[in-house]
Amino acid sequence: GTTTNSPGVDYSTAPGAPVRSVFEGVVQRVGTIPTYGTYIMVTHGEFVTLYGNLSNVAVRQGATVSAGQVLGRSGTSAQRRGAKLFFALYDGGQAVNPSGWLR
Repeated sequence: GTTTNSPGVDYSTAPGAPVRSVFEGVVQRVGTIPTYGTYIMVTHGEFVTLYGNLSNVAVRQGATVSAGQVLGRSGTSAQRRGAKLFFALYDGGQAVNPSGWLR
């Protein structure tokens, strides 16, 4: 009966799998926080995508990225969430279901 709120979804991956931008945009932030681990935020107009639990980062803040470009590598057993990618989508600052942005 416990409910928890999360702004995104954990997707199981192979350890260190490539993480690609879902759409063209600009890297707004690269950092590390306990909730997401190492993360990258990319702006796409009014939308922002967040890729967390990364084991490696391949882009820098301010970089322009294309759809499908490798941003970094997903987690491994050394990351808090294991071999997973945490993905979140924000529209105007509000978290929305990201499933429609993924294949």
